[in-house]
Amino acid sequence: MMVFLIRGFGTALRCVMMARILKLIFIGLLVVSCGSDPYKQCMKEEKRKNAYLGEDDYFKESSKICARKARQSKSY
Repeated sequence: MMVFLIRGFGTALRCVMMARILKLIFIGLLVVSCGSDPYKQCMKEEKRKNAYLGEDDYFKESSKICARKARQSKSY
């Protein structure tokens, strides 16, 4: 009887630890993926807005705007 209780407790403990480890991994991946660079985020938005411009014109205009926005967001 005692052996079954010990084995059951060990299995339950392993399941709880595995669930905690998986939760930490998931939260870590979520934090890493959400913390994107403001400059890159802005460039993606500007690319969608300025789809009608040529590549050189788009990059010239968007890089100025996004550099300014990135500096402003880091200053707060």
